Amino acid sequence: MFWSIYPVIYMGAVAAFAIAYIAFLFAKSRKTGEWRHRQYGFRFYLATMLFTVLFWGALGLFTGVTQEHVFRARYEPFVVSDHPQYPAYRFHYVDHPNCSETVFLPELHQYLTTNKPAEVRLTLVTTWDFGDLRAYHLEKVDDIRVNEGWSNGQPPWDVLRGAR
Repeated sequence: MFWSIYPVIYMGAVAAFAIAYIAFLFAKSRKTGEWRHRQYGFRFYLATMLFTVLFWGALGLFTGVTQEHVFRARYEPFVVSDHPQYPAYRFHYVDHPNCSETVFLPELHQYLTTNKPAEVRLTLVTTWDFGDLRAYHLEKVDDIRVNEGWSNGQPPWDVLRGAR
């Protein structure tokens, strides 16, 4: 299960705002002799709300940004010992030597043995956080979704990283 650090960072920043605000009130009360929360409270709440909107807005805009990439690939079957009746397939990127993906999926086996295409289209989806590549996954081979049957391969990292 994915756990995010962003809520912890947000709560820490709000706690730091609150501590700074209380320290500010103590410093003011030592000079003036009175506690003036009403005078400065609205500014504190406004600053906290502005920070909240900017923090979560920036996260919403700049994290989890996805892009689709389509590559041509040739394929070759190989037998997986767990499922000898359906071979797995290794897809070699046509334009990127030494790059490949592996998929085991009965629906894909059915498609490839029935249609026998010379090449297929691999659709990869990349996920970016603040301009850094966080993850990629193989979504489709031609029009067949392969999320469950795909295992991490060796994609053309230079192309994926340079696409942003």
